[in-house]
Amino acid sequence: MDYWLDRAAEVSPVVKDALARRFPTGGRLTVREVRARFLARQNGKCAICGADGPTHLDHDHQTGEYRGVLCLGCNVGLGHFRDDPKRLGEAIRYLDRVLL
Repeated sequence: MDYWLDRAAEVSPVVKDALARRFPTGGRLTVREVRARFLARQNGKCAICGADGPTHLDHDHQTGEYRGVLCLGCNVGLGHFRDDPKRLGEAIRYLDRVLL
């Protein structure tokens, strides 16, 4: 998996620009290094649920900017909700109604 992540950073100008903005090193970091830096900031936990050992590098699909490292469940969940806070809010309100 790391090979393809590193390759994406090599060939995508959007990804390279996002790396340079997030980590001011001239964009010379590999995706593996970016993930390692996020994990250090997140104490090795998923940025959403706190699960140990997340592996999925979350990014904005429009800008390419990396946002954090997530576990599979949280990463897929954001994808299903299309990274839309309004949609996520509606899901929370729905769960509040049916679970409480």
